[in-house]
Amino acid sequence: MLKYVRCRLAPLVLALPLFVSAGCGQDASELYQEAVMMEKSQADKGYSQQEILQKFDEAAKAGSTDAMLHLAGIFCESGQLAGCREYLPEVRRKNPALADFYAGISDLAQTQEEKAVEELKSALQGGERRAAYYLAELYYRQYAVKEAVGYYETALKAGDRRAALPLVRIYLNSKNPASNVRGFEILNDILKQEPRNREALVLSAKAYIQGLGTPVSMERAGEIIRTLGAANPSPDVVIVRSLYQIASNGESRDTGIATLKSLIQNSMNPEAAYILYDIYSRGLYGVEKNQKEAIYYVRIASDGGLPKGMLALGEMYRLGLGVNPNNDESFRLTRKALDAEPDLVDAMVLLGRYHAEGIGTRVDPREAYRYYQEAAESGSQQAEYEGALLVLKGLVPEANFAEAMNTFRKLADAGLPEAAFQYGHIHFLGNGVPRNMTLAEEYLRKAVDKGIKEAFMPYATVLDFRGDYDNAILWYKVLADESIGTEVSAEAAARLGEIYDILGRYRDARRYYEQAYNAGIAAAGINLARLYFIDGDYPKAVAIFSKEANEGNPVAATFMGLMYDQGKGLPINEIKAQEWYDKAVRKGNVDAMYLEGKLLHSGKTIPEHMAAGAQNLLESAACHGNEQAAIYLGTVFYPLDSEFFDVGAAWLRYASEKLESKKAQDFLSKAQVNGGGNYDKVLARCNLKN
Repeated sequence: MLKYVRCRLAPLVLALPLFVSAGCGQDASELYQEAVMMEKSQADKGYSQQEILQKFDEAAKAGSTDAMLHLAGIFCESGQLAGCREYLPEVRRKNPALADFYAGISDLAQTQEEKAVEELKSALQGGERRAAYYLAELYYRQYAVKEAVGYYETALKAGDRRAALPLVRIYLNSKNPASNVRGFEILNDILKQEPRNREALVLSAKAYIQGLGTPVSMERAGEIIRTLGAANPSPDVVIVRSLYQIASNGESRDTGIATLKSLIQNSMNPEAAYILYDIYSRGLYGVEKNQKEAIYYVRIASDGGLPKGMLALGEMYRLGLGVNPNNDESFRLTRKALDAEPDLVDAMVLLGRYHAEGIGTRVDPREAYRYYQEAAESGSQQAEYEGALLVLKGLVPEANFAEAMNTFRKLADAGLPEAAFQYGHIHFLGNGVPRNMTLAEEYLRKAVDKGIKEAFMPYATVLDFRGDYDNAILWYKVLADESIGTEVSAEAAARLGEIYDILGRYRDARRYYEQAYNAGIAAAGINLARLYFIDGDYPKAVAIFSKEANEGNPVAATFMGLMYDQGKGLPINEIKAQEWYDKAVRKGNVDAMYLEGKLLHSGKTIPEHMAAGAQNLLESAACHGNEQAAIYLGTVFYPLDSEFFDVGAAWLRYASEKLESKKAQDFLSKAQVNGGGNYDKVLARCNLKN
């Protein structure tokens, strides 16, 4: 049942003047066709928009469904909610997808965004492709750039040309070269259909100047700029022409800069100010860096509402470049920049970092990860890397470690050296994955080749692990010789000393041990003192061993005991030797167990009550792998020519079989003994001690 009676007149929502229609008496179809003809011939016949709408209203009130649909479209798309609601029920009866579309854009006008999304998606699924553009605009405002791009592309494929320029701007702003190329393709399509489209021409000229999606071509940029004309140019044309002159260098550079300054003086143009900020802050196009000028122009750009100007000023506050550092102001400006331009990738990355590190806001890894993901979806490799780092650190529990590893590998293979370092280092350490030295070497090499210094030490260590001492030495030396004073330099020097020690290059070993010890690595000092001891340079050995032993180092204490025991560098003193050995034994030093046990057993001035502890110390040392202790037990403590020869033979067999001692095997062969049943007792004793 239709709501309206034929030829009944009522005031329109548009507040059209009432007039008596000459069409009263016509049927609905005729009225609708007459309205359509009036609309088509509006330019020729001079019909006003009000007259045309009045005619459609008459047709609708006469019962024309087509007129109702037409008016619903006009009212809903222009945001006139009362008229939209009036005709919407009839639209829904006739075309549910179209009704969802009109309801969606009506709800958008009332800022009911959640409801609008649901209705517009329903409309799109029902075949109403115009919904795609509105969804794209909505998602773009909500900073969901990936979703916005998807719907803009859908709209463009459906022939909605409104989506073309927004896509171009997003794609040309992207850090992803493939996105730049896509943006330039769309730009060319626009210019094929609209060769005089001024905004498209300006964007095309900038793309050629800056190499966005196309190779740099100053020649092509110049042709486009000449097409834009010189008479009464708009500010954006003045700016792109000035940028062309500046990028061309030569005399035209100064002309271009002067033109931009004049534009700023006359209108405080923020885009022109930002270009000058960029030139002065980075020293572009042969212009000398000038921080004072850079700050002056970036403030104009920021105050003029230019998002990238706000972002740049925020960075200056964060870094304290020409201004007092102010993290709160930096965060505020960066947030404001992203609010103004939701696809500003650099702002997303910085906000991710601010939330990750608590710069100007509280630490919030999840919020940081969200920003990094949005920036990554817009093509930022750095954001993708930073997000994966948060996952690696366990700061985003709901994220997937395996996906983070895949991200590191993908970025590493794409040439990001920081990602190569992380992927190689994780496999080097075996953190969360099986240790894999082949992958570690491959990816750490990629990182060191690009100068990632954090990769030098693990890469050298991988080569060292593989026994490739020649190449390991090269990288250790880079660290030890070029980064003197750092912790990693000291570690590299310590390992260089050890390698040269192994190779018998003792002079080099002493040099690097000394460097490492002076940098605070005690183990290097012990090794240095050991070489002094072997060389007979006892005063130097005593100086180091005494210092480290008194600070609790068990190896140094063992050597102090040995020097008192043997009278090398210190006067023979078996009691002091035993005291130092015992300090080392209490810290588990196996060599000290052997030496103290031997001293207690054979010492000349050791009290008898102390000598009883020799057996336990010697057996403990032997059971913990000390070959000398096992042989001492088998040849001295239990001599083979004594009544306890079988016990001695059992300890020699233990040394031969468990410690793989050739010397012990020689003793057994000569004596033609094997320890008999005492061997099981020895094994049992060692099982207890271990």
